[in-house]
Amino acid sequence: MNSESAILTGLSYQLKANPWLGTQLLFSHAIERIRHDAQRLRESAPPNSFSLGWVQRINDDWSATLLHYRVGAIEWLEFGERIAPYQRTDARIAHRVRVSNLRGDLSLAGQNLFGSYNEFRNGPPEETHRYSRRIFATLRFDY
Repeated sequence: MNSESAILTGLSYQLKANPWLGTQLLFSHAIERIRHDAQRLRESAPPNSFSLGWVQRINDDWSATLLHYRVGAIEWLEFGERIAPYQRTDARIAHRVRVSNLRGDLSLAGQNLFGSYNEFRNGPPEETHRYSRRIFATLRFDY
């Protein structure tokens, strides 16, 4: 049974623009505050976070995406710890694939391209939830 109570206030909004044919720009922002006597609970949500995105359809077969995120400091409850603000940048390029009657795409994606950060804990290496650079390729078919 939850015996704690808190007051959450905040604002979140998203903006989307299509300034040119094949281009989509995205912006999301969230501000959140928690009112409670315990500081740890007050800091259990990032006070300020945003994301920026650019999606570009290059032609009928190629597309590219670039996303950047920033998340404010957070105090994870229970088994987590206080995590400093972090940011990450992801990118993806994809090519539409057609094989016989199958349609899909082949893509190359990179996540967290410019560094690493802890998502949940700061403890010894075997206990951290370190998110480092990841690069992978995918082949997907619709059937």
